[in-house]
Amino acid sequence: MFLWRIVSGQEKHMAYVTVEELAASNGAAQIGFEQDGLSAVPTQVQQELRFTIRPEQFGAQGDGVTDDASAINAAIAAANAAGGGVVALDARNYAVGSPILLQSKVALIGKGMRKTTITQIGTVAAWDDMVGAGGIVTTLSGGEYENVRVAGMTVRGIYSTPIADGASHYAKNGISLINIWNSSVEDCLVSDTATGIVMAGTVAGVADYNNLIARCVTYNARSWNAAGNSGAPRGITMATDRSTVRDTISDNCFTSYYVATDYGTYENCRASRWSDDGFYVNANYCEFTDCFAIGAASRAESSGSGFAVNPSTGHRFKGCVAIHCSNAGMRFRHAGMAAPSGNQVLGCLFKDCGYGFLDDLTSVQPYPQAVSRNNSFIGNMADGCQLNGFMFVRQQAGVISGNIAIANNQAGVTISNRGGIALAEYCLDNVVQGNICDDIQGTKTQAFGLYSYPSSVTGALLENTGNRIEHRSIYGVDIYFPSMQVGTASAAIASAARNAVGTVVFPLRFENAPVVIAGLQNGNALADGERPVSVSVYNVTATGFSFSIDALAAVAANRTLNIGWQASVR
Repeated sequence: MFLWRIVSGQEKHMAYVTVEELAASNGAAQIGFEQDGLSAVPTQVQQELRFTIRPEQFGAQGDGVTDDASAINAAIAAANAAGGGVVALDARNYAVGSPILLQSKVALIGKGMRKTTITQIGTVAAWDDMVGAGGIVTTLSGGEYENVRVAGMTVRGIYSTPIADGASHYAKNGISLINIWNSSVEDCLVSDTATGIVMAGTVAGVADYNNLIARCVTYNARSWNAAGNSGAPRGITMATDRSTVRDTISDNCFTSYYVATDYGTYENCRASRWSDDGFYVNANYCEFTDCFAIGAASRAESSGSGFAVNPSTGHRFKGCVAIHCSNAGMRFRHAGMAAPSGNQVLGCLFKDCGYGFLDDLTSVQPYPQAVSRNNSFIGNMADGCQLNGFMFVRQQAGVISGNIAIANNQAGVTISNRGGIALAEYCLDNVVQGNICDDIQGTKTQAFGLYSYPSSVTGALLENTGNRIEHRSIYGVDIYFPSMQVGTASAAIASAARNAVGTVVFPLRFENAPVVIAGLQNGNALADGERPVSVSVYNVTATGFSFSIDALAAVAANRTLNIGWQASVR
């Protein structure tokens, strides 16, 4: 027969290889092997076979019952000792009662996620006692690893019933690669674990970077692996810098994606049916392209936000979609004294969420802390959300342009939440132009288009100044003033008449322009039972307006009422 033969380690030649030569003990050395890669060099089948090892050579059964962990680990150790290689798993079910320990320059490769399975066996307590190994397929903590690859298999845990925070024993992750670089997890399905797939660094000084998770699915990652928030389960965690996650699905997990990698890339990643958030972003300078977050079959059945962004900078969200999210499609979290800044949200869709976009000021310091600066929101759409389409709070020196808010405020609640686009407290020096607000429903819910208002429960005016606004809604009243002027007035409430009358005077740059007044609200000088029932505005001129307040009978004599006002020239 004709076969390629390596002659004296030099150029390959066409030559006869007899059956007797192949049958000899060195027969494999007679056959050349053309390796892939630009820098690959010819070798022999005999040499290549040394780099491909099967666990069956070390006693693995692959019957789903026999514990094959020792055999698989022996194969991995042999490949590592040879300088690297492939441990090839057959289309079988390999049961493992202890962790599979990955090593540098070794690839653990199955026949495909529907063919090769590694099944965790044993008890929760026994696995919890196996310290140093964070996952079913894992590197050991404290080591350093490079060029590790896991591909083409299903990893199934024993935690189909989730292990809760505070349990007596905790769970293991599915595939856990710690302190690694130039490594990958590809074409894997991981189910019933703590975190499904995690790549992270835990040792100071170890360079963790340039890793890949691709074409993987994680399901039912809902078991805690330690106490508290640090042990919370995620479908996929990427916590090594300059790494990529693409073409993945995370379904029915506590948090779908935990983003802790600076300069990370996320492409076509899909989150669904989470308990906390779809994408929880706790890093800087990441790219999110065509990522989807679908909370559940409906907003009422879901929880959290599609994209929850901690104080961070330099992200770009492009063409992302969030649907059926109970909190917000995208939430910028202002925390303590910090807030997300320098980010871009471009061409994203938020549909049937609590808010489309929300600046969340939960537990923040008083202004001027926790201010978002230099963010761009361009070409996005909020459709059919419960409250505002876009709720901007403490956004400064940003761009809000070309966005569409349509048929929002499905909940039909208070005025402050009935805007398609709302500018709340301390939105300063932004460019707001080219946005569209409309409501094409038979029964309209989005009563206001662009609405700039003060939102303090104390009645203190919260200034929105220096914004450059060019806007007119197709449907919905627009409440704003080009220079965003705001002010207050006080009036004594007489016990006999139980009302107040006052006048507010302010300068307008446009003489004889029609003025719309809104945003009047009482201050904390009145008790809850003393709220005014109505506010009337009259005598509107180019320089001010007058107001009257009809109060409840329970209002005490000579109480002071603080009035916040805003004016819109239209």
